[in-house]
Amino acid sequence: MADVKLPFLHSFKDSRGKRRHVFRRKGHKTVSIKGSPGSSEFLEAYQALLEKTGDDPPSTIGGSKAKSDTIDAWVIAYFKHETFTDGLAKDT
Repeated sequence: MADVKLPFLHSFKDSRGKRRHVFRRKGHKTVSIKGSPGSSEFLEAYQALLEKTGDDPPSTIGGSKAKSDTIDAWVIAYFKHETFTDGLAKDT
């Protein structure tokens, strides 16, 4: 079987020797994909995960938990502000 190279897809053998495939994208949960790579079932599940995660960057870590007027809220606001982000690469 040929290896399929797809973005965010990681394949490995588990402790019992079974081939596993997981979808890992930064900022999103890791999801196992059933089926063999290249099968229609596998590609449909992979495509659904790509659409679900989308092109949007993941939400700010801890942003929803930070209460207003706390140090956490101020730090999050600073990191989002253009004073901090000006001159940084898009991927940063």
